[in-house]
Amino acid sequence: MPLLPSWLKKREKNSLLLFLPILLLVHCSHRTEQVEVLFQSPQGLNFYQLEVAKTGQQRAQGLMFREKLPSRAGMLFVFPQKTASPFWMKNTPLSLDILFINERGVIVDLIERATPFSEELLIPKEPYAYVIEIRGGSSLALGVRVGGQVRLPEACYQRIAPCDPS
Repeated sequence: MPLLPSWLKKREKNSLLLFLPILLLVHCSHRTEQVEVLFQSPQGLNFYQLEVAKTGQQRAQGLMFREKLPSRAGMLFVFPQKTASPFWMKNTPLSLDILFINERGVIVDLIERATPFSEELLIPKEPYAYVIEIRGGSSLALGVRVGGQVRLPEACYQRIAPCDPS
C-alpha cells in the first residue's frame, strides 16, 4: 500500500483525486525524451528509437552505467552549436558505436566498437552538431559509414528547441 502524507490521510477520499494530477505531472516530467531516427544505408532504411541528451548534464551522463541497450535503441546527443569535443567510455560497460554527425545529418566520423570503461579520448576528425551512440557493431551490420545520411526529426535541427517530433 502506498504511503500517504499524514495530512492526506485525514482528509476524505475525494482529496486524493485532487492530489493525483500533481503526482502524475511530477512523474511525467521525469520521462526521458525519445525520438525516432532513420539511418539511410545501402542496405536500406533502419529506424532507431533514441533517448535525447540535450542538456549539459544529460550529455555528460550519456549511457554511463547502462548494463543493457536494446537493439535499435541508443542515445542522440544534441549540441547547441558545432563542436569538436572528444568523447570517452568512462563508466560505460557496453561497447558502443559512436557516430559524429554534422548539422545536415551527414556522418562525419564513426568510431566502431568503442572499448568499455576506456578513458581514452575519442576525438572526431571533424566538428559535429550531433552524436548518436548505438550498440557496438550495429553500424557495420547496418552498412552505416562516414558520408552516410541520418535523418533526424525536423525539430532536432533547431538545436535549442526540444526534439519533440510532434
